[in-house]
Amino acid sequence: MNLLPNIQAAATVTQLNLLGNANGNGTVLDLQTYKGPVTILLAVGQSTVGVGTIDTANIQHSANNTAAEFADVSGGAFTAVVNSANASNVGIQAKSFDTRGLLRYLRVPLVISGTNANVPVQVLAIGQKQTI
Repeated sequence: MNLLPNIQAAATVTQLNLLGNANGNGTVLDLQTYKGPVTILLAVGQSTVGVGTIDTANIQHSANNTAAEFADVSGGAFTAVVNSANASNVGIQAKSFDTRGLLRYLRVPLVISGTNANVPVQVLAIGQKQTI
């Protein structure tokens, strides 16, 4: 049984952000070598220290990877996670986009607030790189 005939055709997973108690823009992903859909996951775990909220998490893109040039992707806003200490408020959110509809560079800035906030959060991009 040949489960993976071409290892280069497998999905690539890239961590874009990993924060617990601070705001940040995260890692920039260069989409130049990607084709087809890319899925961005916002995974939020239950906070066991403090009361944290992810106020905003918006997928942004830019043609030239200049901080001032990043703009929100239409439909790329994740739902705010209020009071991550409450287990029913946390989980995984996903947004998918065709790379042809995005500019070359992608990032997901997070704005986190709260009292002694330490929110377990991870942002991942899953997509397929093209082979030449």
